[in-house]
Amino acid sequence: MPETSFFICLSTSDTFEGEEYTKQAGRMSNIFTEIFTNSEKILLLTHKAPLTGCHTELDVSQDETGLKCAAVVDFTSSKKVTIDKTKLSKMLKAEGKWSNMKVEKKVVPEEPEPPLA
Repeated sequence: MPETSFFICLSTSDTFEGEEYTKQAGRMSNIFTEIFTNSEKILLLTHKAPLTGCHTELDVSQDETGLKCAAVVDFTSSKKVTIDKTKLSKMLKAEGKWSNMKVEKKVVPEEPEPPLA
């Protein structure tokens, strides 16, 4: 079955140190996990696409511009899958109360099949 992959990043201008970084990074990770392990939210985001699988990899980091959580979300479906960015942004921003939150979403291009020798 075909796979559709998305790169999604939630970023904020807030920076944290020590235990507060650990707490806020965990909170950001949990927000993504809550959304992408909840079948009702996934169906809402994908306009009820007929999914057979959903796999998410997260990376939480911080640099001088702020805290961010980057995710690659892979959907397996018999049809092309889309994500409603407006709904995704609302879900992420409803749970995160950081400064200057920004949500980025991009389709990850499919890698071309290698030519047969």
